[in-house]
Amino acid sequence: MECKAVQEKLSLYLDGELSISDIKLIDEHTKMCTACREELSSLEETVNLVRSLEPVDVPPDLKDKIMERVKTVGDSNIAASRWQHAWNRWGRAFSSVAAILVAAVLIGKAVSGPGFGLKSQAPAADEALKYAGAKSADSAMPEEQYQAAPRLMQQPMSLNKAEAESGWDQRPTEADTRNLLMARKVIQTAHLTIQVEKIDIAADQLQQLVKEYHGFIQNSNMLRQEIGRGAHFALRVPSPNFDEVLIQLEKLGDVQEKGTTGQDITEEYVDVDARCRNLSRQEERLLTILSQASTVEDILKVEEQLERVRGEIETLTGRLRYLDNQVELATINVELRERPHSVTALQFPNSKDLGARLTQALTSSINLLFSLASNAVVWIVTALPFLAVVGIIAAVAGWLWRHFIRR
Repeated sequence: MECKAVQEKLSLYLDGELSISDIKLIDEHTKMCTACREELSSLEETVNLVRSLEPVDVPPDLKDKIMERVKTVGDSNIAASRWQHAWNRWGRAFSSVAAILVAAVLIGKAVSGPGFGLKSQAPAADEALKYAGAKSADSAMPEEQYQAAPRLMQQPMSLNKAEAESGWDQRPTEADTRNLLMARKVIQTAHLTIQVEKIDIAADQLQQLVKEYHGFIQNSNMLRQEIGRGAHFALRVPSPNFDEVLIQLEKLGDVQEKGTTGQDITEEYVDVDARCRNLSRQEERLLTILSQASTVEDILKVEEQLERVRGEIETLTGRLRYLDNQVELATINVELRERPHSVTALQFPNSKDLGARLTQALTSSINLLFSLASNAVVWIVTALPFLAVVGIIAAVAGWLWRHFIRR
């Protein structure tokens, strides 16, 4: 037997509750195993110590003390205050009614669908998606196409012996580098915060201005703040028109903030372009080697290298197109803020506008009231089966409480 099994049966061994065969096995094991023999000895000492203890008599008044304590606790529970009695009598009823009403509203809302007659915002979201899709189509190459490109492999490809002997130089020529440095690649970005009198008029003028300079609005949003309405526009305009567009935008109102940045990516562009050219030369060399390969094994190896090189060329070409797009189209973030109305001078609203607004507000309130009433009726009718079941359960629970629990 194993030590673990023997130690688990030592207690039964001392009590004499094991079979004769198990007792023999334990005797043989303890003679051979020092750890189990010490465990048995320790357990025997504990058992002998417990058996040597003298029995303790129960106090004669223990029962009377227990009954007295039970009676005291029962009397204190019965002597509840009036407000507790009132809560026990009416509080549960009010809680049950409130819970039933909440359940009815939730059930009706879940079955009949959300909304208090308010229009869903889904159509507006669909229109925004269509608008964004149409505008992004104007761009020659969207940014997301290149951000999803896989990371370039950092390890250089080891060429075979034939390529090493060819003496092919992967470094870009000085002429290539000089031509690229002559036209620096700069991504232009600007931010404008303009305070205008009327946000709607300024937004229309901004859209017309962007069209005149052959740009487009990448995204826009309108918002209402505590001090007035506001709007944000992300504009993409051709880089040659960048400065002129900024000048025209400043004429829309008072410029609160203005900032421009220029990110020089010439070094990155030169590096990516050089790597792309080198990979193109490597592709040509691999095609030459492929035409000279004589065995299937050589052909498969060359094709594997060729596939990898072409994948890197596609990635680098996409990156170049993305950089060209960022350079050719500058980004201008415009934030329009409507000027808050003066609170020191009296301003009388237009009577015609006020009448139309009052009529519209009254009509909207009546329509909302009718919608709330109809929705409430639908919810109540929808929840009637559930309310009936809850009422039956509450009645049975109340009857059981009155006839059994309180007694």
